[in-house]
Amino acid sequence: QNFILYSRASQTFRAVESYFQDEGILLNATMELGSIETIKELVKIGLGISVLATWIARPELKEGSLMALPLGRRKLKREWGILSLRGRELTTVENEFIDLCGEATQAVVTAGPEVAANTEALSVDQQVSQRAIAAAVAATDRTADDRRQDASDKPVAMLGFMGLAPGMKVLQLFAGDGYLTEIIARTVGPQGMVYVTRLQNEARLASLSNVRVVTEVGATVPANSLDRVLIADSYHIAVNMGLDRRVLLGEAITALKTNGALGIIDYSAMPESRDRDVGTLGRIDQAFVLDEVTDLGFVARGQSNALRTMADDRTLLSNDESLGGRADRFVFKFNRPAGISAPAVEATAQLNELIEPGMPGGVDGITNAPVQDRVEDVRGRIDAYGDAVTKGQRPVAPQ
Repeated sequence: QNFILYSRASQTFRAVESYFQDEGILLNATMELGSIETIKELVKIGLGISVLATWIARPELKEGSLMALPLGRRKLKREWGILSLRGRELTTVENEFIDLCGEATQAVVTAGPEVAANTEALSVDQQVSQRAIAAAVAATDRTADDRRQDASDKPVAMLGFMGLAPGMKVLQLFAGDGYLTEIIARTVGPQGMVYVTRLQNEARLASLSNVRVVTEVGATVPANSLDRVLIADSYHIAVNMGLDRRVLLGEAITALKTNGALGIIDYSAMPESRDRDVGTLGRIDQAFVLDEVTDLGFVARGQSNALRTMADDRTLLSNDESLGGRADRFVFKFNRPAGISAPAVEATAQLNELIEPGMPGGVDGITNAPVQDRVEDVRGRIDAYGDAVTKGQRPVAPQ
């Protein structure tokens, strides 16, 4: 890689050069410029990489035009200090500011390698988010199986990208076995709330008072009340089941606050495959998801590479044993802008599409027992499909 660095006479250049010398690396492919803005623009168009103080690139990192990467095995440290007039007593505010700086520095040191490697590019609010998620993941009463799953699902990085924080109200659609739900609930804490649909193991979350299982989102979750909506590893399931995503995403539009975020994580399929592999491989083309979500008015705000796996060629089942739980996944974050509303689609249309066509009155018109049994049978097979996916079995789509 070409390094694009600030002027050789600068303290930044000397610090970077010294760091790489200590690592035994010679910087022999560098471009030196006297303008930070020019450096950032050249990096944006792919002419190289740079090492900058995070506050300089914070706007670009926030908008997603630049990405922050861990530097290596150890952090590049620069000493800093605070000067005051000799003999002048510091005010309460000044002392509190100094204490806050010390606490923030100590938090990065003690939060663990996953948080410490990423907090350099984060705002204070984002650092609070990362520390809360890290504490939830580090809880000593979590199961050994969940801890093993952390290695592949990287909940600190993934939920940190979503901006999950204490006190938030969250909806998780297709909650599955509750692995992620538990981490979310611990992170948002007692002042927050987690609504979930299709939770298959309510017992594991029985001790968490801030989790509520819902069957009808619109009837339970207040409009404009949610900070986050999350669909993890399940968008392809909704497509394969024939569910109307206008209804699914319409519920998110209605429940989210303005500028609230929708997060979608799923197993990636080959480019331009669209929804071809949802039933055969348990994968979906990320461009297909992006198109469906943005067509309803959501605004794409970023994509994380935390769950990317270059070794996965996307031709195997997403839960194939040879992948060791590390199938390639995309992670999208969208915002709900002001002025959009849920599409005019009746929620019962989802089930009407799965029962006999031409039935008078659809679901609302069911009055006889044989037809009611048929509807319950369809519901049961939909739930069985979700169970199979969660347990790592090859799913058979409901007929």
